[in-house]
Amino acid sequence: EAEAAEGGAEAEKTDASEVPEGKADEEGAAAASGPEAESEAPGEASGGTDGEGEEEKAAEPGEDGTSAEEGGDAQAAVLPPALTPEAAATVLQEWGQVEDGFVAACEAALVKLRDLKHRTLQRSAATRSEFVALLRTPDRRPEIVAAAQRRFNAMPTALRFEEEGKAELHATVEEMQQKIWAASDEKRVMAEQMLTGFAEDGWLAQHALRLVLAILQLSQAEAHRYVRTCTVLRLYTSLRAGGPIDLKLPELSPPKLPEAVELAVPPIDFGGRKEGVAEVKGRGKDGVFGTLSDSLASVIAAYSEPVAVPATQLTEESSDEERLVAEWTGTLATAVEGERCKLRRRQAALAHYGCGVLEELRSHAEKLQDELDKMLGDLVSKETAALSALATLMREAAEA
Repeated sequence: EAEAAEGGAEAEKTDASEVPEGKADEEGAAAASGPEAESEAPGEASGGTDGEGEEEKAAEPGEDGTSAEEGGDAQAAVLPPALTPEAAATVLQEWGQVEDGFVAACEAALVKLRDLKHRTLQRSAATRSEFVALLRTPDRRPEIVAAAQRRFNAMPTALRFEEEGKAELHATVEEMQQKIWAASDEKRVMAEQMLTGFAEDGWLAQHALRLVLAILQLSQAEAHRYVRTCTVLRLYTSLRAGGPIDLKLPELSPPKLPEAVELAVPPIDFGGRKEGVAEVKGRGKDGVFGTLSDSLASVIAAYSEPVAVPATQLTEESSDEERLVAEWTGTLATAVEGERCKLRRRQAALAHYGCGVLEELRSHAEKLQDELDKMLGDLVSKETAALSALATLMREAAEA
């Protein structure tokens, strides 16, 4: 009986600890997925709520009484229309023509300026060569010296020791000096006249006029570029606005072309120099600087005022097309104003550059004149020293 009682107790204990396999698997799966299920459950619930909220929000009307979809369509309607390939090609072609014309005009003017500068150098070289050739031209001074030497040596030796013979030798030397000085003065006067002719022949003023016209050609190219660029800008903004823009563009105002200019280096006052009068250097005629400045100032004055923008009053009842045209009209006015300021700055830069070119020409002519004058002075000094040495040698020989 005791053993039976113990066996029954163990059987009950075993039954209580054992669990069927199917039930144990279900409980294990539930325990493993329990935290994930708990974390996903709120998300699913909130996701369902958000989706419903978005649908309700999309269905709610906006402040102006339109839905979000209708508002998107209205916003797309006021966007500027994109350029078609044909319209873009037209704008690009117009701009290419403006650019090519401007570059070609500037190249032609710059080539002319370089050619004129080369002509200045050629003129200087030719003037210097002509002057040097005059100074080196053979004259009768060698013959005068040779004749005086023959006459000096022809006197008998016995007569040279007498006072009458010495006086005759001294007279021969004096006569030789007078004739040589006369021949030297004759050539010096010819050289001075040549220098004065170089200063008064009018070549400098004519050359300065060519320079001024070339610089004004650059100014005119800038004015053409400005006007044609404004036309291209209006074409582009009209295409973007979807209609023509009523904005009066500037008209072409070329610079005033002078018929003549004044530029001359003052000639050397050789007469006053002989009399001992102090020489005063001046600029001579330099009205060309004012002429160039006035011509360029006329272009700046022609575009002194900004382009007038038509007053456009937009109201709440204004259509999207009217708002778009008004916006692109303001954009066009801003772009045209920027081009106007650019033109005025470039005209001022051309005035500065042109005055520098003309000053370089005037300075070059003045330096050339001073160089040739110094060359003449050095030659006269050397000839005078040589004649003095020869006369001294002959007088010493007469007294020996």
